[in-house]
Amino acid sequence: MDEMRAHTINLLRDQILENIYNPTLTPLSTTAWADREALKREYNRLSNELESIKQAPPMDPLAHLPPEVWTEIIRETAEENGVNLPPTDVLFLLTLVSREWCAKILGTARLWTSITVGRGEADAQAKLASALYFTKHVKFGITIDVPPYEWEDSLSLLQAHTPRVEKIAFRFSEGSYFYGGPTLYKYIDNLFASLGHLPSLKILHGPEESRLSWDGVFEKCPNLTYIYETMLPLEVLQTQNPVPVRACRVEASWHEIIPSLGNLGYLEELEWRPKFGTGVDVDRKYGSLPALPALERVLIMGNNVQPPHILILLRLTERLTRLRFKTESNWQSLHDFFFLLEHLCHLRDLELELEDIINLDFSFPVNRLAKTGVQNLRLTTSIALGPEKNAAFMNQENLFSIFSMCFPDVRQLELVFTFLGPKAVAYIQSATHLLSLTL
Repeated sequence: MDEMRAHTINLLRDQILENIYNPTLTPLSTTAWADREALKREYNRLSNELESIKQAPPMDPLAHLPPEVWTEIIRETAEENGVNLPPTDVLFLLTLVSREWCAKILGTARLWTSITVGRGEADAQAKLASALYFTKHVKFGITIDVPPYEWEDSLSLLQAHTPRVEKIAFRFSEGSYFYGGPTLYKYIDNLFASLGHLPSLKILHGPEESRLSWDGVFEKCPNLTYIYETMLPLEVLQTQNPVPVRACRVEASWHEIIPSLGNLGYLEELEWRPKFGTGVDVDRKYGSLPALPALERVLIMGNNVQPPHILILLRLTERLTRLRFKTESNWQSLHDFFFLLEHLCHLRDLELELEDIINLDFSFPVNRLAKTGVQNLRLTTSIALGPEKNAAFMNQENLFSIFSMCFPDVRQLELVFTFLGPKAVAYIQSATHLLSLTL
């Protein structure tokens, strides 16, 4: 590699300079360089070679990297471009780099498997037709912006390729129903009627009443095995339909969720926003609740969080790797919460957003807490002013005493709106594996 050669040349030049201006040092090679003039000529030669390396055109990754490597790089770049462009638009731009790039990108079907429609551009149909052509015979996924502005044309183009549609995502905007009305959902109904084999459905940024007929979806897509909706209606979770839900966001009370747990054995990601009316009959319910063996990521947030129900929900998990907990209400069950963490053997990412830190209860033996495997920790606390400032400061200090016991091996630490008192500083200093600190 040119970078490695340039580094080696710089090291050689430094050694030569030491020999030129320090006669007492042993020459690099007494046989090859008998005098200082020979060393100077060698230094100049290396300098010219280094300059030629610097002026050389940059390495073409598509020419030097294996196809499986540069394909993955371009695919990730196109999908996560950061400027809200559809992936296919990014690919079309990259074909302008050179003839070689154009031929390789257009000839790699795997790059074209993420297609976005419905944005209403003047050349939308040409882009869609081109992307479908470049996918060749490979399966692909579609993201449909709702309301889709080119309904009829896009549906007619997709129908010929429906056996290859692997997944579909609807990205609803606010007021989608009012802009599209019945015509919009007639379009969606016709689309599902054409996609009976569809294995994956995802709904992004959906309003609470996305107005999809789930019974109709299940009827038209009997092979559906993955559902992700940002606000999934409870009746979908409580149905006896065997469709395994993999990810969902639910706004419901604890007792509304209980009947759904039996249908969530495949659930991998859950966002729960508790509502009022959670009740207190916790012990009676816990013994008969089914486990959630696939659950890996949980976000719990809201004003109506009941600590016992949080603990029960987490006890049902086995593979939990990420937990984000946010509450604006009084959260006093720190004892049970931190003792529970030691049983979450796979937990690696923990985010705590404690809005009411002043009322935290620390009246339990901290020295009995066990070490956990958490590596990425983020703490957000409320800002207390006036007479409450001292109480908030003391509770944050107590919280860092717990962190020292539970999270000694943290690698990434982020503290938001947090006082850096003596115990906080001591905890940071004691974290010998810490690689990243954000304040």
